[in-house]
Amino acid sequence: MIYRQVHRFYDKKLAQYNIGSGQLTFLVCIHEHEGISMLRVAQLGHFDKRTVTKGIQKLEEQGYIRVETDEADKRSKCLYTTEKAVSIIEQLYGIR
Repeated sequence: MIYRQVHRFYDKKLAQYNIGSGQLTFLVCIHEHEGISMLRVAQLGHFDKRTVTKGIQKLEEQGYIRVETDEADKRSKCLYTTEKAVSIIEQLYGIR
């Protein structure tokens, strides 16, 4: 019950940024580990790859992150926050 209430709170506070509580976790992780791979995000958060992929796609569509191909391993994608995300990250930490 507490888990659901916390996510309801996050969803309400994050609505102005067009992201949900699920994307908050990914965005903060990427901000704290610039250049992290999708696989590493999944491992750190104990998420399955499909969940991470969907969350990352939404953040990319909203313009909060950019996805680049890893130069060392062309199969891997590196994740970086954009200026748009950096400008609101302090508010996101406050909400969290």
